[in-house]
Amino acid sequence: MTESERLILAFFVLAVFAYQGWRRGFISELVKFFLILLGILVGTPEWLGSAVVRIINSIWFLFQIAINGGVTLVISGDFSAQALDQVMSDATQAGPLIPPNNVQAALFFFMLVLILLGYLISARVKKRSTPILGLFMGVVNGLLLAYLFVVPLVPESYLPELQNTSFLGGLFSLFGVALDALLAPIKMLYEQVGPVVVIGIMVIIIILAARNVRK
Repeated sequence: MTESERLILAFFVLAVFAYQGWRRGFISELVKFFLILLGILVGTPEWLGSAVVRIINSIWFLFQIAINGGVTLVISGDFSAQALDQVMSDATQAGPLIPPNNVQAALFFFMLVLILLGYLISARVKKRSTPILGLFMGVVNGLLLAYLFVVPLVPESYLPELQNTSFLGGLFSLFGVALDALLAPIKMLYEQVGPVVVIGIMVIIIILAARNVRK
């Protein structure tokens, strides 16, 4: 696929997301945006993923303690070393709910669930606020999802790679990608039709947005 064909396909996909954003409105798309971001954070082990797995496995271990004699110990008051060792041994034998070899699959599943949840919650937002800004956020969400699931769709020159560093560094990297996603449609238009047309489109969008805000 040539660069021009990729751009045409990207514009088509973004147009679908833009239309969806126009119909749903800004608040609905903003809810979706934050849950997509949360999904990315949870789906990346270096950011929130590892912490989520540890919390789930810790809760699972406490549950195993409870069902393998922990509740009985509390009721009976028998906290002898032998009884405690037996309960801990039985609980440990059950193993973690998410073993190390299944962490990536589990985090990918959690990310999909959060993104789906974003769509379900945003669909329940009744107030259709600021359609123009909704269109803009729809494009941003489309680019983020395309970046996640259809990497070849958007040319590499428009979006940087996510940096898997520390949690804080990853968070800044994620918002950097979101910002680049915000500017990508303008960059694409600028390269295809030139600055005059882009400025004209931006002026029209600002005027329409101002009219919608006043309403």
